[in-house]
Amino acid sequence: MFYNFTDEARKIIVNAKKEMLNLKHPYVGTEHLLYGLAKAEDSISAALLEDNGITPEFVIEKIAEMIGTGAPSFVTGSDMTPRLKKVIGNSLYEARDLGYNMVGTEHILLSLLKEKDSKAAEIIVLEANVGDIVSDILDKLGLSGDAPDSVRAMAKNLFDGGCMDGDNALCEASLSARCFLNLCELGVPFPQNRYGEYIGYK
Repeated sequence: MFYNFTDEARKIIVNAKKEMLNLKHPYVGTEHLLYGLAKAEDSISAALLEDNGITPEFVIEKIAEMIGTGAPSFVTGSDMTPRLKKVIGNSLYEARDLGYNMVGTEHILLSLLKEKDSKAAEIIVLEANVGDIVSDILDKLGLSGDAPDSVRAMAKNLFDGGCMDGDNALCEASLSARCFLNLCELGVPFPQNRYGEYIGYK
């Protein structure tokens, strides 16, 4: 199920399972996933959550207050709630819709935020605005920071520069971002800021 998840995204699931065991809960739920996202150091999800006041410590505190802890059981980390399975499944669509072949922590967080009736959402709204975090994610996933990517504008620049015909310029511009992201997925170490944005892409 997780073959097209990044290594960091897989760690989120592992951390969620570990926290479920630490709290002795008989299931792995969205609240445990939220903890995993907040704990993922140097990830887009953790940086955005921290910027909005959602830290691992905050999540654990609220889980303990709202749910408490259980008793040791034979339940394993594979016992995910249906809602959690839905969130993980939907993260695949979030990544695809944004043009990514691999699911990152930001796509999992985006999927989680859209599950408004979840326990994780109950915890998040105690400290932050869900809509603001969603907007932050979409901003950070932009390849060029504050300036929106525009295929038409890029094609015009290429054409005006006299380096290619208009039809070739349009094709080049249309495939530019996807080809760039494919290089990233192959491991080319382009410089990034703390949110995972590729600095100076354009």
